[in-house]
Amino acid sequence: MNKTKIEELINTAIKSLQKINTTVFRDDQFKCHELELTISQVHFLRVLYEEGTTTMGKVSEALNIAPPSATMTAERLVNQGIVVRKESKKDRRVVQVALSPKGKRLISKFMEAKKKRWFEIMENLHEEDRESLVRALQQLVSLMGKAEEEKNQLEQSPIKQ
Repeated sequence: MNKTKIEELINTAIKSLQKINTTVFRDDQFKCHELELTISQVHFLRVLYEEGTTTMGKVSEALNIAPPSATMTAERLVNQGIVVRKESKKDRRVVQVALSPKGKRLISKFMEAKKKRWFEIMENLHEEDRESLVRALQQLVSLMGKAEEEKNQLEQSPIKQ
């Protein structure tokens, strides 16, 4: 495949991914509004949904945000009864966070609505196309992860003079 054709495919892929991202973000915002949560709060809850009880450091790392931002979001969610704070049994200085029963209900509602929306979209594709799409997305994620690891290694390696 020549360079021009690859560039055309890349441009088309970028435009498609931007449209997908915009649509997903709009759907997420609508559902957040229904649940009376912000996007940031839902992202926080999704980390706890996936990780279970965890530390604030791990939440901020997973969300790629500064620890004070994660702490502010956690504080609001604790005040709303959506998240609970726990002292670590091993180290009392470490604060862990987890979903409260209310938080579990809210994030489950959000995730179910998201799955339902994707089902409605994906059921309109032929089975082979669905499977090809998922394989291609998984491969893209893998390649992006490898590229990110390589970038991080280059940034951490000492500069030779």
